[in-house]
Amino acid sequence: MTTVLQPSTETVSSLGRALSDLGLAGLLGGQLFGRIALHPAVTAISEPRERGEVVNAAWKRYGAVNGAGLAAVTAGWIGARQGEVRDRNLVGRERALARAKDGLVGALVVTGVASAIEGIRFSREEPHGAVPLDDGDHAAAEASQAAR
Repeated sequence: MTTVLQPSTETVSSLGRALSDLGLAGLLGGQLFGRIALHPAVTAISEPRERGEVVNAAWKRYGAVNGAGLAAVTAGWIGARQGEVRDRNLVGRERALARAKDGLVGALVVTGVASAIEGIRFSREEPHGAVPLDDGDHAAAEASQAAR
């Protein structure tokens, strides 16, 4: 008879933590790159609409990474809360920290989804995402009121 190996709880927990860490890295790395490198760099593009098209195209592409990162962080924490970080396995301060992280992960989900929805809405203000931008962070004066 064939023996089926079951992964240990420790292995599953380690994979969940690794998945969560990768998700956080993707989320943080994308935000840092966008704010520190991409947004200032597009000021070299002289046409405000082209700036908007480039910025919106870049964030649209990175949206898949952000979505996967958000899902990974959420799944990793939900998995941990179902197993090793269950309230019954924790004592006073650990339980308080776990509940604080519950709130932080919840806030990450809410703000991440809201940011994605707003980014999609913003990019649809103009065909091909060509919303006039002064730089990567600020809509130009000629942009629609909704975009500004």
